[in-house]
Amino acid sequence: MAEFKRTVRVAYQPHQMYDLVDAIELYPEFLPWCERARIDHRDDAQVEATLGFKQVGFRGDFTTRNTLNPKHRIEMELLDGPFDQLKGWWGFTEKNYGSDVSLFLSYRFENPLAGFMFATVVETIASELVTAFAERAETVYSGYD
Repeated sequence: MAEFKRTVRVAYQPHQMYDLVDAIELYPEFLPWCERARIDHRDDAQVEATLGFKQVGFRGDFTTRNTLNPKHRIEMELLDGPFDQLKGWWGFTEKNYGSDVSLFLSYRFENPLAGFMFATVVETIASELVTAFAERAETVYSGYD
């Protein structure tokens, strides 16, 4: 299993960052690799969503079940997609003058050759994802009282 973890400090509160990550249907507005986003099911405890992506000529869909711990953590589990396994979480921790936003992913491709070929793509997307949410916070919350 390959793993990825990245944490960034932002000048916004955990609940604000949680709300951005939980607004899956808005991902195509600011994630360049995300072509479409669909909420398949949502209740107070979980969200099932499908994302369509395109990166470096590779296009596909994946569906996750996200278990919600409002304002603190979102745990992700693959339901369908190009991975053999995909699990991870977003964490939101209050810090002085803002919060730490963390993304952890653990994944494996069904085909080892695909895993080798796309490991860099996955890590690039994951790293850009954390940065994109920090930038999105600036866009959405700058001037926010």
